[in-house]
Amino acid sequence: MIRSFLFSCLIISVGVRSCEGAGASAPANDECVNAFSNLTVAGGTFTLRNVNTYYATTSSDPTGCGGSSYDVWFRTNTPFCAGWRITATTCYQVTGSYDTVLSVHTSCGTAPVVCNNNDASCRDGNYGCTILFCAVSSTVSYTHTGPSTPLYLRLGGYRGSLEPEYGVTGIQVTIDNPCVLQNAKCGNITDGCGQSIVCGPPCDQLPSDDCSVNTMKLDLSSGSVVVPPVNFRSFTDSAYYGKSWTGCAYDITYDGWYRTADPVCAGWRLTASTCGHATFDTMLALYSVCPTSSSKGYALACNDDDPSCNDAGSGGKTGCGATYGSCSSTVSVVANTSSVVYIRVGFPQTPSTPSMMNTGLLVTVDNPCVVRGLSCGNVTDGCGNVIVCGPPCLPSFICSAAPPLDLSTGYVLTGIFNTTKFNTDSAQVTCSSAMFKDGWYRTASMVCPGWQLTASTCNYAQFDTMLSIHDNCTTRSLACNDDDVACSTNKGNCGSYSCSSTVSYNKTGTPSYLYVRVGGPGSYPTSSGMTALELSLTDPCTLRGITCGNYTDGCGNVIPCGPPCPPKPSLECVNAYAVDVSSGSALLPIVSLVGYTTSAAPSTGTMCPYAMKNDGWYKTSAPVCSGWRVTASTCGYARYDTMVARE
Repeated sequence: MIRSFLFSCLIISVGVRSCEGAGASAPANDECVNAFSNLTVAGGTFTLRNVNTYYATTSSDPTGCGGSSYDVWFRTNTPFCAGWRITATTCYQVTGSYDTVLSVHTSCGTAPVVCNNNDASCRDGNYGCTILFCAVSSTVSYTHTGPSTPLYLRLGGYRGSLEPEYGVTGIQVTIDNPCVLQNAKCGNITDGCGQSIVCGPPCDQLPSDDCSVNTMKLDLSSGSVVVPPVNFRSFTDSAYYGKSWTGCAYDITYDGWYRTADPVCAGWRLTASTCGHATFDTMLALYSVCPTSSSKGYALACNDDDPSCNDAGSGGKTGCGATYGSCSSTVSVVANTSSVVYIRVGFPQTPSTPSMMNTGLLVTVDNPCVVRGLSCGNVTDGCGNVIVCGPPCLPSFICSAAPPLDLSTGYVLTGIFNTTKFNTDSAQVTCSSAMFKDGWYRTASMVCPGWQLTASTCNYAQFDTMLSIHDNCTTRSLACNDDDVACSTNKGNCGSYSCSSTVSYNKTGTPSYLYVRVGGPGSYPTSSGMTALELSLTDPCTLRGITCGNYTDGCGNVIPCGPPCPPKPSLECVNAYAVDVSSGSALLPIVSLVGYTTSAAPSTGTMCPYAMKNDGWYKTSAPVCSGWRVTASTCGYARYDTMVARE
């Protein structure tokens, strides 16, 4: 790069200027200490126009992004407070062929807190440069978290670029206050300087005291919403929603209700948290319907204390000491069906209640890609929306180079791939025909004995697929499937056969990686084409239908299957397990009666047409008074032909 410091310059070739006249001086804001204080900290967007770096020198301040040369400086006109964000971009602002670099600094002489050379998302017509000319735009964004201080914005050229390292550009600057960042549209937020930022009109629409009446709707279209603080001290206790129905240790009192404005689609995760907002000991519960006296409805999830928030008894908060743990609560649920989610906020029933019970709420939603940890391929949520998780997850032609798929969340879906030009591996399969034009994946981690790996092309195959599972690249398959007759979706021309395949393998022996091979049966025109692959890893609890206690897998990992298992029903009536129904009802977890013998009680006189066998016994923990009715039911829970009798 040849650079001339002469007056009245004329560009005559790339990076070469022919100039006449006296030497030109550097701009006034050539150094950080002389930065122009024209970045107005008031929120909003403005543009610094026609910023010229032709005669700028290269500052000695630390750089980032591979270096910044011929730079000029700007700073905020007042100290920048924690909770505010500054964004600067040269996108659609650059004149000519100028390769810009932007960085933000908290003081002169320090390394940038953020730096950017190329903003690939800017489609201003200059990205994707020729070898000679290029105007590569830059964008930086920084949310301040430390003590208040002026922020410095540095504009320079990319050091060593084949394009000019100086030129003329505009800089569009956006400064967002905490209301914008937290998507708060009403009430106030106090920033790191103690300033109260007005986010909008007063939030006079309080959460509802009754789930079914005028419940405040939360708009989560942006992914999150911060609900301003509300004093719940005057709220009344909701009827029919006691601890038996929430899964928490206490009843929720002084509670109010919010709801999502739109249904949460199956596969998405909703999280509600009072962490950082609670000034009293909160409880949270999530519901898919409003409970009523006739249909109480169990909570989807409930939480009293979030120990990760680490706010017990701090900051003048009440009722959160060693007795009650954390003030804050965080509750999360992944939707199994698409429905509105109701959020209940309140106080755990305890001997004393503070007079001021203020808390705000942060509610977020995560899409299925985030929930499942998918970084490639697509996933379709319960509302039919196709969520792009990343580029297609392509298999390898060679088993030893099989790409690892992360199944730590239990599920992964590859993108669509085409096997037409795949090679044929020599590994043997246990299907009736050999596999052709195949590709390989493997699990990113070893699979422990007790877990089940399932791979399927159902709903994705556009040709006649075949799948197999191996524990290395040389041995015969552990499991293989050609046609999944249970899959009713045929997207290809497979005649009377199913295009799709589904194969499962229950891991035994010692921990090992598992390899999944996908191809077609035989060298036929229909044995290659387009498909995607869905893989899932099923834990031992789900695989065995265990809903309480723990299960230890073949790696020694203790898998929680559910709450502690209560004692099983007794083999004989005299030792019947006592059930507490003082709250009006009790739900007993699923137990297995396999191995039970027929008790000594008479098998007749049960008022049923058949004698009862392989039976177990429960009893009420207290006498049932005359005039009261006892109902026991296995409806919705039985996995075999049950009988129930009252003695």
